This record gives sequence, C-alpha cells and structure tokens, in this order.
Amino acid sequence: MNATSSCCKTTKEKTTTLDPIDASTDKSIPTEKASLENGIKIAHHEINDARKEYWSLFERFLHQPLIQHWTNIVKHECATDGYVTTDGVPMNGKHSKDFASINWCIRSWLHKVTKTNAAERYRIYMQSQIIWSIKHIDVGLFIEHGVEMNSYLVCLPSLKGEKGSPHSMPRGNVL
Repeated sequence: MNATSSCCKTTKEKTTTLDPIDASTDKSIPTEKASLENGIKIAHHEINDARKEYWSLFERFLHQPLIQHWTNIVKHECATDGYVTTDGVPMNGKHSKDFASINWCIRSWLHKVTKTNAAERYRIYMQSQIIWSIKHIDVGLFIEHGVEMNSYLVCLPSLKGEKGSPHSMPRGNVL
C-alpha cells in the first residue's frame, strides 16, 4: 500500500468517525472539524508535490538523450500490468507511481546497462581481486573505500531477481 492511499484511507476514517454536529455540540467543534479537513487537504497537496519532486529528481540527473529511456522505463514499470519481484516471482498487477516504486525503475535501468549477474560478479571480484597494498594506502582508508563500494551492492541486479529463479537460490545483492 502506498503512502497516499494509506493517508486517504485514514482521512476517510477520521472524517466519518467524527461525531455529527447538532445544536447540543460545543461551538468550537465545527470550527475544529473544518480546520482538520482543511489540514487534510493541504497534506494531500504536499504529498502530491513531494511525490512529483521525488520522481523528477532522478530525471534531472540524466543527460538529455537518456531522459526518454528513463520515461519509457517508468511507464513500463508503473503502468504495465505484470512484474517480477526481487525474488524472481511473476506477479499480476501494477506498481503505482509511489515512493517505493522508484526502486523498481532504477532496477530496470540497471538491467539495461549491467549484466543480470552483476551482484554475484561483484562479490567474486571483491573477494578475490582486491588486495591491500601496505606501502601505498592506510588501512583505515582501504576499509572505508571497501565499505563504500559494498554499499552499492544492493543496487546491482542479481540472478535471484530473474523470472523463474529457484526459490533456494541466495540473493547476490545483500550485504
């Protein structure tokens, strides 16, 4: 469930659970109810503005020729019925254009520029090829660089995310 539908659901619940206003109610209650309803409308506008800003952020970092590719990916991931979960399970339905869905779009973007086993290949590289040179780099700096490089691992595509991957296969893009 996305943040907006959750907010709308609680909004409807809040407005319907307020006691009806009649002659015996306190005079400040109608004013308070109107103030709450106005606050809810303002919150909805702020949420929509924040979502638009959030979705345009990645696009602003792209070079002009790449924006069309990004727009196509967003359209495919958020408007097309059917998708594959990160565990490789095909699902029906659509991703809405909420805050969490941008991860699906970035994942699709990375699938276009990296191999499907990028996370597994990265792990093998880090375990077998990186060697600390005592003479040239401080141990603290070496570890700091390794930690920073490993923080990007969660963004890389893994074979586990492919359609039909075995349930017992471990995820390659987990720290």
